Amino acid sequence: MNGKTRCSPAFIPGGAVILYLARWHHEDISRRILVEEGDKWEVLNLPAESEGEGVILDRPAS
Repeated sequence: MNGKTRCSPAFIPGGAVILYLARWHHEDISRRILVEEGDKWEVLNLPAESEGEGVILDRPAS
């Protein structure tokens, strides 16, 4: 294998692919996909921890 192995399942024309990934390393498969084909993907970022200050799920921190 040369690191460029591709999965070729049967897709329905106009169908979607959903990748659910946790970023464990800055050189992971999700980075490779975004660098090589980023214009073909829509990214939905769901952080595991709040990125705001003192707010968790829209409630003030206690």
